[in-house]
Amino acid sequence: DMAKELAATAGAIGMTTMTVVEQSHRKIKVLSINGIAPSPENVGRKAYALIRESFFVIKAPPSPAVARFVEFTRSPMGDKVISANGALPVK
Repeated sequence: DMAKELAATAGAIGMTTMTVVEQSHRKIKVLSINGIAPSPENVGRKAYALIRESFFVIKAPPSPAVARFVEFTRSPMGDKVISANGALPVK
């Protein structure tokens, strides 16, 4: 709902993710903090002050389908999908 309102309301300020920014086709614009833009490079080296990490929490041992999904997310093709959606792949 936040992302929808940010995209639809001129001058709106709110929080969302870079994935949502990318998927908005840049209808949602990002703000720099202390002159530092939330670029992949700045986020990757933690120079941008506002980041949020994501984690997988899975039951051990994972089901075969879950194991394949996690393996995919850690693969070069998974990195490509993650990057295409505005997030940073992390190993």
